[in-house]
Amino acid sequence: MSFNGWLNIYKESDMTSHDVVAKIRKILKFKKIGHAGTLDPMAKGVMVLALGKATRLIRFLKEIKTYRAEVFLGITTDTLDAEGKILEQKEVNVTEKDIKEVIKKYIGVIEQIPPMYSAIQQDGKRLYDLARQGIEVERKKRTIEIFEIKIVNIELPKFTIDVFCQSGTYIRTLADDIGKDLSCGAHLSKLERLNSNGLDIENSTKISDLTLENINEKLIPIDNAIKHLDTIFLNDDDAKRYSNGQKLVKKESTSGIKIVRDNTNQFLGIGNIEDSILKAEVNLI
Repeated sequence: MSFNGWLNIYKESDMTSHDVVAKIRKILKFKKIGHAGTLDPMAKGVMVLALGKATRLIRFLKEIKTYRAEVFLGITTDTLDAEGKILEQKEVNVTEKDIKEVIKKYIGVIEQIPPMYSAIQQDGKRLYDLARQGIEVERKKRTIEIFEIKIVNIELPKFTIDVFCQSGTYIRTLADDIGKDLSCGAHLSKLERLNSNGLDIENSTKISDLTLENINEKLIPIDNAIKHLDTIFLNDDDAKRYSNGQKLVKKESTSGIKIVRDNTNQFLGIGNIEDSILKAEVNLI
């Protein structure tokens, strides 16, 4: 049996993203499953899985995510979250006004240094493998964008925020950086992903609720998660040429990545128009 589409899975805490994929593969007896972004074992919430042909479309997903994060002031850890070893404890002498003022500086395009406990590869080695050996290496800063930060509540020494951000943002690093700016240190004590790539937590499915019998009810159509892209429609002749891998002249269309459909609305794949030439990025026919 083959599946093509997306699953909006609710990942529970205390399990790895690899565990999630492995469990779904076992339930569906289907191996071609990928994911659109991991979650740390401590974190819970939305995890988008790609099945079958959808694995070829992951890079075209809308790269915006929303997190609810609890930041614990006064305690820093080696992993920057609640699972790490405590490195330092400080008295917390901050006000709600201090927190609100510091948070403002992290809205917009900023730079982050990835944490040592991350899956990033450097010189062919995972950073978390080096960290477990007690080795810390210099990491390059990454440019990311945080669109908005909303304060949910403040109950010192903890406060909770909703973070609307670009994919690749490290919420652990954000918590640590805020703690540094407040001169008391901090770590990420809870994390839940509320939205990933346009899929909301309200519509997510727990692994325990997924079965081979109800998979068709849970499977999101392959083109649904990329509907933020513009669409170009092809007539019968152009659709055949496109599906055969030929480039097409499209002077009337704007440049950029497009969903490509034929005149019956069938989804043919993803194309890219440059200098009025349409060429296939992903051909699904």
